[in-house]
Amino acid sequence: MTSESATPRVIKLNYACTRAERDEAESLALRKQLGGGSKWLMWVVLLTLSGLGCLALWHILVREVRPEYRPYAIAGFIALVLFFFWKNHLRKTKEPEGTATIEISETGLTLGAGKPQVALPWFHFAECIETQNLFVLVERATKTMLILPKRVFPDQDSQEWLRSQITPRFNRPAPVLPGRLTLANGQDVTPLVLRFQLGYWDYLDRTLASWRIWGLLFAIYGLMIGSHVAAASNSPPNPVYSSTQIFFWFEVPLMLLLGTFVILLASVVTWRAHARQLVPMEIRLTADEMEISANGACESGNWSAYTCFKETRRSWIIWHRATHAWLLLPKRALQSPPEIELCRSLVTRNLRPSRWYFG
Repeated sequence: MTSESATPRVIKLNYACTRAERDEAESLALRKQLGGGSKWLMWVVLLTLSGLGCLALWHILVREVRPEYRPYAIAGFIALVLFFFWKNHLRKTKEPEGTATIEISETGLTLGAGKPQVALPWFHFAECIETQNLFVLVERATKTMLILPKRVFPDQDSQEWLRSQITPRFNRPAPVLPGRLTLANGQDVTPLVLRFQLGYWDYLDRTLASWRIWGLLFAIYGLMIGSHVAAASNSPPNPVYSSTQIFFWFEVPLMLLLGTFVILLASVVTWRAHARQLVPMEIRLTADEMEISANGACESGNWSAYTCFKETRRSWIIWHRATHAWLLLPKRALQSPPEIELCRSLVTRNLRPSRWYFG
C-alpha cells in the first residue's frame, strides 16, 4: 500500500521488503565495507580473509590440538559452521514481521505510523546508493542501510522528487553557515560552535565507553579463568609451578595483553570502516537545535534526533536508543572551560544521561 499526501513535498510509503530486495541491499553493504564499492575488490578481500582463516585453523589443529582430540575438534568446527549456515538460512527465509511506514519530507525521514515515531534528519545519512530497483540510504555513523524500493513509490515523479532532495545534499559545496540561529520560541542566540575532524583517538575513546567491548572481554576472561580453575583442580602432584604462580605470572599478563589487543583492534576496525566519512565537521548547538555541516552538506534538526548521552574525559557520545545513530562531540573542539560547561549544560538539558552505551 502506497499513498502520497496532498502536499507534493511529502511522500508516505507503507511496504515490506522482499527477500530479493534484502539480498540486494546486503550485497551492496558487503561491497561497500570490503571493496569500497568494487565487486572484484570485495572478492579479493573475501578470498584473502578465507585463506588466512584456513591457515590459522590448520595451525591450531596441527600444532595445538593433540592427535587423539583432533577428530573431535574438526567435528566441532564443522558443527559450528553448519549451525551458522542454518541460522543464516532461517534469517533469510523468515518473512518480515509487518510493514514499514516511512514519511519522506524536505527535512528528512520519519519512521512509524503511530507513536513513538523516529525522526531521521537528512544529516544522519552519508550517501544514497541507487540501483535499478532500490534507493539505499547509508547512515553516517553506523553504516546501517535503509532500503526504499522503487516499486512502492506512487509514480516516476515521486522518485524524481526524492532525487531532487538527495542529490543537492550529498553533492553541493559546503555552505557558509549563519552566525546566529533562531530558536522555536523566537529567541535569537549565538550558537556554540564545534569545529573538528574525528580521528583514531576519538574512536578509541568511543570503544572504551562501549559496554559491548567490555562484555566481550568479560566473557573471554571468564572462559580463561574457568579453564584455569578446571586445570588447577586436576593438577599433577608436586608441580614445578603452583596453579597460583601460573595464574599471576602467566595468565594475568596474558589477559592484560589480550584485552589491550582486543580494544585496539576494535577501535582500528571501526576507525578504518568510517575512513571515508572522517571529514572536517562544523556543528552549531543551541538550546533547541543543532546544525551540522560535513561532507559537503549542511542540515539542521532538533535534539530529538538523539535520546541519550554518555560523557567521558575526552568527549560526549550522544545516541538514539531505537536507531542506534550516534554522534561524538570531542571536548578538544571547544576553546575554553566556559564553553565546555555550556556544551555540558546543553547536552544535559536535552538528553538523558546513560552509562549503557553499546555502540
